[in-house]
Amino acid sequence: FTRVLSDDDIESRITSFVEDTNGRVWIGTYGNGVMLHGDTSTRVLNVDSGLSDNFIYAMISDRGNSIWMGTDNGLNIVDLTKGKEAVTTLTIADGLPDFIVQCLRMDEQGHIWAGMYDKGICRFDRESNAFIIPPGLEEWEYGVVKDLIILKDRIWIATSGRGILEYMISSQSLNFYEHCGAINLNRTRSMLHDKEGNIWLLTRNEICLSLGNKIEFFEQFGTFELRNIHALMTDDDDRLWFADDRGLYSYNPYADPPGTEPERYTLAIDLGLQKIMSLYRDHYGFVWVGTFGQGLIRLDPITGEQVLIGEEDGLVNGNILSIDGNAREIWFGTLGGASHCMLDERLEHLSYIPEFNNYGLKEGLVNNYIYQVYLADDGTPYFATDGNGVQVYR
Repeated sequence: FTRVLSDDDIESRITSFVEDTNGRVWIGTYGNGVMLHGDTSTRVLNVDSGLSDNFIYAMISDRGNSIWMGTDNGLNIVDLTKGKEAVTTLTIADGLPDFIVQCLRMDEQGHIWAGMYDKGICRFDRESNAFIIPPGLEEWEYGVVKDLIILKDRIWIATSGRGILEYMISSQSLNFYEHCGAINLNRTRSMLHDKEGNIWLLTRNEICLSLGNKIEFFEQFGTFELRNIHALMTDDDDRLWFADDRGLYSYNPYADPPGTEPERYTLAIDLGLQKIMSLYRDHYGFVWVGTFGQGLIRLDPITGEQVLIGEEDGLVNGNILSIDGNAREIWFGTLGGASHCMLDERLEHLSYIPEFNNYGLKEGLVNNYIYQVYLADDGTPYFATDGNGVQVYR
């Protein structure tokens, strides 16, 4: 390590760094303006140099060869193309919603976003030279914006009042994350979006890793609480199907308006005795519901009509732990081996009961307890067994 500046050089705490296209390092300070450090010299930019304020919170280099600074008195833009730094200031008089700009980010289109002390966030649109507040965030009531990250379809905002606020750009809806285990996210000071899509959160004395928008956690849909989910699938219409102790549901995550309650399907079985363990939608649009002890239900999701299929209909076992298939066939993993049926035009009719081929120890399975069956892209079935590894059928 080599010290380039000492405490005597700066005289106030450092708040931000940025490197310009000429390789110079800009060092923002809280009270002493900006230290511009080159290969051979260091000089100061402050109010005497044209800055609107000496208290610098954040800096960012844009695609137009300019350095943007967030201060206690608006934005400062330093143009690097004119030889000597030329400073432009943007304040409330220019449409900036707040005097104090705490953080700055740039999106993929090159627009600059600002997080503010009292007024939330805004975007500076280069084409119109105007500040724009995202719809739904005009009446800001979530405290100081400490940092923000612009993702493809959402914005993460670290606030002092409601932890991490997630703003969904398309639906204009909000999600709040105030705790990560024992970590209070209201204390988040800064965030980093890495190249793998993860988001790193820095608090006063902790670092928290989030998987960002690759994984979302849902505890409820609207007022519907999610609990004890046994089976889950998505269909070709992007609807989410799930089963819990209360029954079978489908949910449209893209509903307009958002927050629509899940749709419940009444089933002809006693869920108080046994549970739904597996779900599958076949080539004809019917939903196969695998139960623990009561065989299969084949459901028409449009009409709600259904048929029951049990061991008396040829299933090898009534405990259906897994279902997988393709346009030609379906496999069922059970506690008594595996069952298999071919799909043909007769199964366009809900009432038709297919013919099953059954496989167990006699047919070469090493174990009759099949916890999961999986069909590869080429149609080869794989079986996850109880204690005997994975077996393949060719």
